Formats: sequence, C-alpha cells, structure tokens
Amino acid sequence: MFDWLNFSALDRFPLLFYILAAKSILLCFGFMLVKNYQRRRLERQQEQEKQQQQQQQQTSTKKEE
Repeated sequence: MFDWLNFSALDRFPLLFYILAAKSILLCFGFMLVKNYQRRRLERQQEQEKQQQQQQQQTSTKKEE
C-alpha cells in the first residue's frame, strides 16, 4: 500500500533537522550583521552631516564678524 513512500529519509530526520536549524541560525546571524552594518553606516552618515552643519555655521558666523 505504501510502497511509493520512501521511509529511508525518515531515518535521517534528526540530521536533516539539525541542518535546517543550523541554516536558520546562520541566516538570522547574517541578517543581524547586515542590520548592524546598516545602523552603523546611518549613524556615521548622520554624524558627518552634523559636522558639516556645524562647520557651515562656524563659517557663516566668521563671515558676519
């Protein structure tokens, strides 16, 4: 009746489950690294913009004097 089912794959279920879990953990770790990189890049960009604004304010105050 169940001749078409291949039960040998079920013998390796624990190994396949561990492989799936490891892949999931690696994907989560990869996404975490990407998000961390994006956050740091955004912070760096905002800091540079802030410094540029401060420099522009300093140059404008020097011109007024």
